[in-house]
Amino acid sequence: MLTKISVPAASFLVIIVMARQLEPAAIGHFSIAMALYALFQFISLLGYDNIVIRDVAKDPTKSGLLIQNGLILGVLSSLLCAGCMVLASHFLHYSAPISKSIYLTTLIVFPAFVNVLAETLLIGLRKAQYAFYGSALRESLWVVLSLWWLPIYQSVDAIILAFLTSRIAGVLFFFFLFKRHEISLWEKSDGVFFKELLKIIPVFILINIFANILLESDVIILSQLVSVEDVGFYAMAKKILRIAFIVIFSVVTALFPIIAAAVNEPPGKLSRYFNSFSLRIFILAGLTVVFVYFFASHIVTLFFGAKFIKSADILQVLIFKVIPLSLSFLWSRFLISAHLQNKDVFALSMGLLTFVGLGIFWTQHIGYFGMALADITACTILALIHFYFVRQLLLRRIA
Repeated sequence: MLTKISVPAASFLVIIVMARQLEPAAIGHFSIAMALYALFQFISLLGYDNIVIRDVAKDPTKSGLLIQNGLILGVLSSLLCAGCMVLASHFLHYSAPISKSIYLTTLIVFPAFVNVLAETLLIGLRKAQYAFYGSALRESLWVVLSLWWLPIYQSVDAIILAFLTSRIAGVLFFFFLFKRHEISLWEKSDGVFFKELLKIIPVFILINIFANILLESDVIILSQLVSVEDVGFYAMAKKILRIAFIVIFSVVTALFPIIAAAVNEPPGKLSRYFNSFSLRIFILAGLTVVFVYFFASHIVTLFFGAKFIKSADILQVLIFKVIPLSLSFLWSRFLISAHLQNKDVFALSMGLLTFVGLGIFWTQHIGYFGMALADITACTILALIHFYFVRQLLLRRIA
C-alpha cells in the first residue's frame, strides 16, 4: 500500500509547489503533457505486472525469465507508445511549448516500465519492503529535485526532467537490490515462455488500454475544448480526487488475494465476501465524498492557494465519482479472480464509449463541469455492468 501511495503522494507535493510558483495556465500545460504520458505509460505495461506477480509467486525461480521477457516487451511497447505520443501531439495541434514537454516525457516511458516491473517482481517474491524502499527513494528524489530546480528555471520542463531523473535513479537502485539479494536478472530461454506470454497478454492489454483511457483522457479532451487555464483548474480538482481514491484503491488491492482464494473455497464464502466488502467499500467511499464535498474550498485553498479556488467547484462535482469507481474496481477483482476478465473488457468498453461521447457533448455545452458529469455517469454505468456480471455469472453460478 505504501508503494502505491508514494507515487500520487509525491505528485501531489510537486503540484502544491508548482501551484505556489506558477500560474494556472502553466499547470494546465503540465497537466496536458503528463496526462498524455500517463495514458501511454500505463498502456506500455501491457498488463505484464499482473502476470509477473502471479507467476513469480508460484515459482520464484522464474524471476530471471520474467525480467528477461519483461525487458524485451518493455523496449518494444515503450518505443511504440513513445511514437504514439509524438503523433498524438501533432494530431491534437498542441502549441510548441506543450509539444516540447510531451517529447521530453517520451523518454520516461521505458524507465517507468522497468520500475513497475521491478516493484511487482519484489512483491511477488514477498520482498515488498524492498519495493517500498525503491519507490520511496525515487519519489523523494523527484520532490527534492523539483523543489531545487523549479525556483531556478521557473519551467514546467524542469519538473518533467526531475521526474525523468528520478525514474532512472529508481532503475539503478532496483538493479542494485537485485544483485545484492542474488535475484536473477537474466535466464536463458528457448522462446516457449515468450510465446505463451503473447497468447495471454492481449486481454490484459485491452483492460489496461480501456481503463487508462477512461481515467486519463479527460484532460486530453478538455485541452481541445476549453482554455489551458481551465484545464489547470480541472487538473487540480482531479489531483485531490486521486488522493481521495488512493486509500480505497489500496484497500481493494489488499482484498484481491482474499477474493482470488475464495473462488476455490465453499460458495457461501465468496457471496459473504461480496456482500461484506461491497458494503464496507461503499461506506468508505461515501464518507470520503461527504468530507471532500463540504471542505472542498478549504482543501483547495490550503494546498494550492486562493488563485485556484475555481477548482473547488469542480471538485464538489467530480468527487462523487469515487463511489461508483470504488465499487467498480472492487467488483472487477471478483471477475478477474474467476477468470472472467473478458467481461471486465466489455464493461470497460461500454464505460469508455459513454465517457468519450458524453464528455465531448457536455463539455461543448457547459464547459469542464460537463466533463465531470460525464465521468461520473460513465463510472456509474461501468459499476452497474460489473455488478450484473458478478451476480449473474459468478455468484448465481456457484450458488
